[in-house]
Amino acid sequence: MKRYFLFIWLLVQVYMTSLSNLDALSLRALHVLFILSLSSLFFLENKKLSKPMAFLSVLSLGLFLYLYPGLAQTGGRLETIHIVLGLAILVLILVLAFYVNRALFVLSLVFLTYLYWGQFIPGPLGHSGFSLYRVTSYMVWGSQGIFGLGVGVSMSYIFLFVLYGALLNAAGFTKMIYSIAGRFLRGQVGAGAKLSILASGLMGMINGSAVANVATTGTVTIPLMKKTGYQDDYAAAVEAAASTGGQFCPPIMGAVGFVMAEYLKLPYKEVMVAAILPALIYYLSLFFQVHYQAKKLGLAPMEEEGEKPKRQDFLPLLSILVLLVLINRGYTPIYSVLWAIGVLLVTMQFHKESPLRGDRLVQGLMEGGQTALKVGLACILIGFIIGSVTLSGFGINFGELVLSTLAKGNLFIGAFFVMILSVILGMGVPGLAAYIIVASVAVPVLIKLDASPLGAHMFCLYYGVLSNITPPVAISCYVASSMAGSDPWKTGFTAMKIAFAGFILPFVFLFNPALLAQGDLVNLVEVTLTALYGTYLFALALAGYWQEPLSGAKRLVLFMAGLALLVPGLLSDGLGLALSLPILWFSRKKKEGIPC
Repeated sequence: MKRYFLFIWLLVQVYMTSLSNLDALSLRALHVLFILSLSSLFFLENKKLSKPMAFLSVLSLGLFLYLYPGLAQTGGRLETIHIVLGLAILVLILVLAFYVNRALFVLSLVFLTYLYWGQFIPGPLGHSGFSLYRVTSYMVWGSQGIFGLGVGVSMSYIFLFVLYGALLNAAGFTKMIYSIAGRFLRGQVGAGAKLSILASGLMGMINGSAVANVATTGTVTIPLMKKTGYQDDYAAAVEAAASTGGQFCPPIMGAVGFVMAEYLKLPYKEVMVAAILPALIYYLSLFFQVHYQAKKLGLAPMEEEGEKPKRQDFLPLLSILVLLVLINRGYTPIYSVLWAIGVLLVTMQFHKESPLRGDRLVQGLMEGGQTALKVGLACILIGFIIGSVTLSGFGINFGELVLSTLAKGNLFIGAFFVMILSVILGMGVPGLAAYIIVASVAVPVLIKLDASPLGAHMFCLYYGVLSNITPPVAISCYVASSMAGSDPWKTGFTAMKIAFAGFILPFVFLFNPALLAQGDLVNLVEVTLTALYGTYLFALALAGYWQEPLSGAKRLVLFMAGLALLVPGLLSDGLGLALSLPILWFSRKKKEGIPC
């Protein structure tokens, strides 16, 4: 029965997203009603609790929809029933979150209760306290709490793109990636890890969840890497790093880019273009590392994997092409993805072996719906965090603390503290949720320190997302390590090493926006080439191999040269070249047997 309810929600949600004329708050309240009630049915293991929770969700949100128009007409003054209902909705959400998403539940509870215990904190991070009237008015009956930005993007962009990703997967998109990549990489050293990077990166940018992506693609890529000779922890770390990077990889960016465009009031096309070079450098750095790790281990080239792809296997690409063309022509993401879904459903009927209909279509819809429920619940919980930050003034006060006490006007120092905060706030949280949380607190700090708004948002996105592979939480690494049979802590630190370029790149484009395609062409070419060479040197230093095993001293010099190349300026670029080229030249001559 619950599958029918989920299917009904999918139809209603598509209508609400594209055709409904209801006001924004009513649409968001309906979205929350469906998420809470269906999440209770699907995700609560205690069956005795699931149906009562679903009933209470429908009752409380239905009553909210009934009372809200009258409250709006009276100027928003709450009566006792509004306060009681508001508190009931808050408790209901927290109870459900406790069973479904424990990490985000704890984080939400800390921020929500901060509205009480924050009054006992001395200094700029404290406040004077808030009454239940003020809390329920702001969190429930206003547009800044649970019905704020998080639910807004969940109702519009996220739902449709998650559904599109699930349908793509059901249409055989993942199989197509493996077939193409397996043939393209045949005969290459480290091809198993490279295939994992390609497949996990492409799927990660569509489904928007690093953890879900590891669980999906890791079942194939991790055993393949182990089969070709990589150690357990290294195979798990490659999968985690590649899946995580998909969330800042255009053109879809796991739907995060659409939220960023909303924040910045920019066309999504500009955000997508800005994200291309950093994402490209990040994935090339992964390729460099796994290649030289394979060379160091002496792994044999991989034989051709997978079946030869047939012409009909490329049908899913038509819908992706439609999506990209429409977005680049200036159409809204919602309009574009609706057309992409329509094209996918129509074209896949011509697939002779596995057309997208019947059980295959139903399975794709069900998987997309359940994923949308999980992401939607996370977006509701984001409302607790953003609402608490804005109501208490924590964001402004934190910014002033960093600006006046810690950074003292220095962008690098301020960015360093923002990096730490972003990683902490993002731990255990889905990538989109991590970005929204971090952006609400940390972006204003960077902008006040003269960072460009786009650079500030990208900076927080990268570190919020990379918290997925940052110990002690590193939730993507925990999932990958359980599949590989490796130690989670070792996997986490290995993933950080493999993804090291991702931890450096945000500082590069924060200080040199040319990497975000902002500025003149000459500067763009210069920063791209030096960043590529710098990340290449990082790969050599971290893998410890180039033509031959590298000594500790050589690895240190190459690492410092990579850092120098990533620092903007001709002097630093010259220093990086002067440090690295002699080592590479002498190592090559030694390999060739030429006396040096």
